Amino acid sequence: MANLGLFGVVAGLTLAGVLIGIAGRYWRPIRIFLVGLAPLGSAGIVLFFLLEGSGSQCAGAGATFHCWEVSYYVVLLGNGFAVAGIGLVTILSLAPIASAWLGRRTPSVAAAYMIPVLVLFLFTFVAPWLFIWPAVLAAAIAGPPTHRASLTFSRPTDDTPTYPA
Repeated sequence: MANLGLFGVVAGLTLAGVLIGIAGRYWRPIRIFLVGLAPLGSAGIVLFFLLEGSGSQCAGAGATFHCWEVSYYVVLLGNGFAVAGIGLVTILSLAPIASAWLGRRTPSVAAAYMIPVLVLFLFTFVAPWLFIWPAVLAAAIAGPPTHRASLTFSRPTDDTPTYPA
């Protein structure tokens, strides 16, 4: 069997996103779960960028020599493309929340189209969001959670209030 590497992982996650999205069209709890999945994943990536170090910087000599850790985020701050790409992809990962709030799937569908394009152009900076994209795709396919239908009766029941005539 061939080792497809990153392509195989992304293809598998995309297939899982499509299947979960189709299942979400029929089961409301899956749609509710999909509203929060991509934003939570994106928040995890941003927190990792803020807290995890990519290296260290040192200063001084002799007795005053000291080093400190530099996070990934600080390293990327010097690059405008990186900041813009990370900001856009993070905002796009919030699209399932916007879809649920508006009651339309349009924000999730737009994000499902735009995230892969941003990853293609800014791969070096936004590659971790490639693993968030299937959750946005699943939310776009499933659609926003709907409100539960209220009970309606076609004819009056025993407990229907009557008004004085």
